Amino acid sequence: WGNNAHGQTDVPPDLENVTAISAGWNHSLALKSDGTLVAWGGNGFRQVKIPLESIHIRKIEAGSEHNLAIRQISGFPSFADTSPIRGWPGEAISRATPILNATPVATNPFSATGLPAALSLNPTTGLIAGTVTLGERKAVRISAETDQGRISRIFWFNTVDGVPPTAINLAGNILAENSPTNTFIGLISVTDPNKGDSHTFEMPYADKAPYNYFFRIVGNQLVARFPVILDYNAGIHQITIRIAATDLGNNRFEQDFTLHLTDDRSEDSDGDGISQAMEEDRFGTSDSIHQLPNNADSDNDGIPGILEYAFNTNPKVPNPPLSLIPGAASTAGLPAIEMIESSPGQYRLRMEYLRRTGGEMIYTPQFGSGLSPGNWTTSPAPVVTPINPAWERCVVQDTITSATAPLRFGRIAVTYLAGDRTRDEDGDGISQAMEEDVFGTSDNLFNNFRTDDLDHDGIPGILEYAFNLNPKYPGPCVYLTPGAELLAGLPAISIANNRLRIEYIRRTTGILTYTPQFTGTLDSGAWQTVTPLTVTDIGGNWQRCIAEDPLPLSAGARFARVAVSW
Repeated sequence: WGNNAHGQTDVPPDLENVTAISAGWNHSLALKSDGTLVAWGGNGFRQVKIPLESIHIRKIEAGSEHNLAIRQISGFPSFADTSPIRGWPGEAISRATPILNATPVATNPFSATGLPAALSLNPTTGLIAGTVTLGERKAVRISAETDQGRISRIFWFNTVDGVPPTAINLAGNILAENSPTNTFIGLISVTDPNKGDSHTFEMPYADKAPYNYFFRIVGNQLVARFPVILDYNAGIHQITIRIAATDLGNNRFEQDFTLHLTDDRSEDSDGDGISQAMEEDRFGTSDSIHQLPNNADSDNDGIPGILEYAFNTNPKVPNPPLSLIPGAASTAGLPAIEMIESSPGQYRLRMEYLRRTGGEMIYTPQFGSGLSPGNWTTSPAPVVTPINPAWERCVVQDTITSATAPLRFGRIAVTYLAGDRTRDEDGDGISQAMEEDVFGTSDNLFNNFRTDDLDHDGIPGILEYAFNLNPKYPGPCVYLTPGAELLAGLPAISIANNRLRIEYIRRTTGILTYTPQFTGTLDSGAWQTVTPLTVTDIGGNWQRCIAEDPLPLSAGARFARVAVSW
């Protein structure tokens, strides 16, 4: 009623469920219980044209020739989790369907249409449970009666593709500096809720994993793609890589790993002919700075490092010059020189000095009448007295007396054979280079590499080296997989053509001999040597070999092995 000049009192006849009204100058506005608006009357400023987005309105106010409304944009009744429900045949599923902003009512408020076979919905709690029996993709409608009305939503069920792995596992994270191509680093596996799923692995190249370029994955083995040229001494002690796993359902999972770089102390970074280990351990010098031990004096005590090492003083700690006492039992000191009377009124020089055994150092006693290079003459062989396995005491006398040359000088010229790493000082059959580079041991300590397990992982060092595992660091017991192109692992035994087969990798450098053998007993003399059926080059100085037992399994118990000799 009232002024109706613009139709502002002509209430629409079908208007119902109104919860609020508001009057403007010449128009009217109503709010319905479903959150929508209705307006009528004057429209000079489009004040009765309802915008399309006017839904979920909770409060209104009409102005002279405009309207204001408060709209709800969140907090509506809904299912809390509408993500796809994934599974895998044989997997048990348990998925709740909680509701937000409403409370379920009635005795059995939940219902479902189109659930996969063997899955059920609890009508009271809304829990979806069961064991997947069939791989399928389905759209299932889940509904619930609430105090805010009925809510209903389509849930997608996927029991074909399963779920992604939840973790990637890398057994082995030690990377030796300067490792060659195809060095085995670790074994990759996954944690996957889907029973019986299988996976492929790759190393995605990404800004967050730039070091991935140095590696590749062969089967489930992480190996070096190129020689590892990372410099430990430049501060690179660990790097981050990323591994991706993809399952049969094309579900993908990525995970970062930290590889710890170990120092290769056999290298000669500064090119002075002396390894890092020798520089640091023997001379106290740095392999980052080119210094010849002939004149390098790292402890600044006035004595070059090579002389301190040669005469058993410490080249890393400054000490005052220490000389031997002639005739005494001292075991450290610079050469002692004295003048002795060889006959009445005739004198000659006598030198006494220490020298290392093993041939690492060459000691040359010399005498001369002047200090210029051409005046020195090498003396006859010294008289040698052993002190211990590492040291000897030497005495030498000048052949010229004071009667012939009143002015005489003596010296010990020392030469360090820095580049000779082919020696085997401890007599264990392995050169210094092999001990330091391959096994990480010292050539000063006898080791039996045929039986010793220096990294305590249950595999003798020679076998780890023979089958491209790392004998310096403990790792998992890795076996080849028959037919797979793996680059590291112990021999794999399988059955083909009713006979035992043994598949193994071998080095092509000739250092080791690989002999496949079969037997019906484990007696030492019963093993029969065979020639491999196939030999395939797999790169990086490696071959893959397959050998087959000459006798069938019907002959009785059969055994196989690969004998490795150095």
